[in-house]
Amino acid sequence: MQLSDYVTAGRPLSFLAGAGISCNAPSNIPMARPYVEAVIDVLPMSESVKASIKDLLESNTLRFEQFMEELQVAYDYDLHILDLMQFCRAPNALHFFLARSLASGHTVLTPNFDSLIEEACSRLGVVIRTAYDAESTQDALRESGQPVLWKIHGTLQDVRGHDCRKSIVATMRRVGAKGEGLCFKPGMRAVIEERLNATDLIVLGYSGSDDYDIVPALAQISTRRRILWVWHRASVSTLTVCRLDDLGQREEMARALSAKLQALGHWHADQLSCVVGNTSVIVAQIHKALFGPEPELDLGAPFLPPPWFFREWAYQYALESWKTQAFLGSVYDSMGDYSQARACLSAAAKIADEFRDEAAQHALHRAISRIYLLEDNFEEALRHLRALTGWIERCERKGLHSQVAWFYRDMAICHDGLGEATTAEQILQTAKPTSGSADDAGIQFERAILLFERGEKAQGVDLARNALKIHRQNGNLESVVRCLCALAREHALRREFADANLLLDEATRISALLNNSSLLVTCREVRAEAYWNVGLLGKAFDELRALEGLYSGETTSQSDLALTLAKSAFVLRRAEGIRRRTAEGNAPVRATFNAAVGTIYYSVPQHAPIEGLARFVPKGSEGVESSIPAVLEEISRKLCGDVVTIHDELPGCEWDSAKYSERARRLSDHVSSPRTMKIHRALS
Repeated sequence: MQLSDYVTAGRPLSFLAGAGISCNAPSNIPMARPYVEAVIDVLPMSESVKASIKDLLESNTLRFEQFMEELQVAYDYDLHILDLMQFCRAPNALHFFLARSLASGHTVLTPNFDSLIEEACSRLGVVIRTAYDAESTQDALRESGQPVLWKIHGTLQDVRGHDCRKSIVATMRRVGAKGEGLCFKPGMRAVIEERLNATDLIVLGYSGSDDYDIVPALAQISTRRRILWVWHRASVSTLTVCRLDDLGQREEMARALSAKLQALGHWHADQLSCVVGNTSVIVAQIHKALFGPEPELDLGAPFLPPPWFFREWAYQYALESWKTQAFLGSVYDSMGDYSQARACLSAAAKIADEFRDEAAQHALHRAISRIYLLEDNFEEALRHLRALTGWIERCERKGLHSQVAWFYRDMAICHDGLGEATTAEQILQTAKPTSGSADDAGIQFERAILLFERGEKAQGVDLARNALKIHRQNGNLESVVRCLCALAREHALRREFADANLLLDEATRISALLNNSSLLVTCREVRAEAYWNVGLLGKAFDELRALEGLYSGETTSQSDLALTLAKSAFVLRRAEGIRRRTAEGNAPVRATFNAAVGTIYYSVPQHAPIEGLARFVPKGSEGVESSIPAVLEEISRKLCGDVVTIHDELPGCEWDSAKYSERARRLSDHVSSPRTMKIHRALS
């Protein structure tokens, strides 16, 4: 396989150029991670906290788009932090190559916000149009006289120098929103489909590591054409052209990329190739094949990012210390680390109280109540929401009903969680959200949950589907996951496993994209329930077993004891359900009880904070710690019912009975009741 198999003069091509093309001299624009690290360095936080955030970036736990979204919310709504790219007017050889490609009739697409391809075109006298949003895309499709640069993630400014920052897709919300991310942008997608059915695609300066935007969009396109991925390796002196799958045998990233492109069956292994080597050297050879040898260019002085830029930005946007704590809380929240998020937000609230910053106090009460809601701690969430009552009333007197609809949604969730469904319904009826807004979707979703609880499934499903549609349009990815899981659970209850599984596949993919451990737990729980409802009991237990580390906090920060007990309750419900469905009526299933007792045991380790049990303690109890035995005894009672002899094995499910027996023994040290001792003896 040779490079000439793809590149010959006179054959039209399409190029997809990523951020990697702009880091070469003299452009020198930092890549995403160094850019974010430069921002972190100027934020007013301790060095240890800075190091921990950088570790999250290094491990790919925190995505660039997640970081930018939280930065936008906390500090810089218009994302002036990206203005550094506008200062650079030094295109490199790769930009000039793409400019010549445009002039020669080839197609060029780029997710880059900078204007360096446009600058190269200007210097070569190539007049182009840029398509970066819905309006400019339609203009470009109508007027086909000039070459078009397709800027699929928007641009900071157009070729006339107009500010176009509202078009940029730099946050998770914008990547996920219908009409913004490439996957859902009809005009852009139509162009790409048309070009990829007419030309081969060469990708350069782009790793292909995303899971929710460009690569999935490519995977959806059915064509007989080919992709040649320029796989940058600066140290490789001899260029190698091979199948992407062949490179995947040596490199995990190539293997993952090939799998994602082939996931839907539209692309096949023989259509996906790569050329491994230094990108500049590879492009020079492509240039020679298409246009002849590269001409000598005076690229000018290298761009040096001004040393004052990030400090000046911090001075203008990031001086208030409460914002830094709120920013950190939002970062942890986005990853599902609610205990860390709550600690940071509480610290921010303390600072806001000291300075009597009323606007900050309101924002933080709302943020903290949201964390408690996500943890199902409805009493604390309600306490923080009630602190906002006076401000909400003032907003309503001013006619700002749509701006406070979220308050009624969250209040309803609290009352529903506390078993006050009628009160929740009454509260939802008073909300007046803007149609099609995120609040509108949230209220519809909560109404759907109430309908599910009442058994009015059909109407509930309709509302949940409409809420999902709105959340997709607004790019609220966490809410999209919750809607998908709720709908999947309803399909599972009707034993419609195929439909439930499709919804859960998407929910899991988005949760993994967000690196949100809490959402991943929810996806696994619902999938276990789906398996259970169609009789795939072994697979259901496999899903539960995969969660053991998550329940205990061994692989994530989810070490809250209340979370552990909530997950135990899930196992208990399934245990009772399977016992009812067995042919012999009351025949117990040993593996079910092993799983439940083992999961309950996870509440015993010292690292789990005892305070988390508070919401499970019966009202009127004098102390949390003294009530633990009573709570565990109640769970044990629900677990075993009247069964004290456990003898049946679950087919297809292997369990380490010794491990669970030991955990039951340790549990009996805390709950010394006759029933628990009988459980221990049966398991032994």
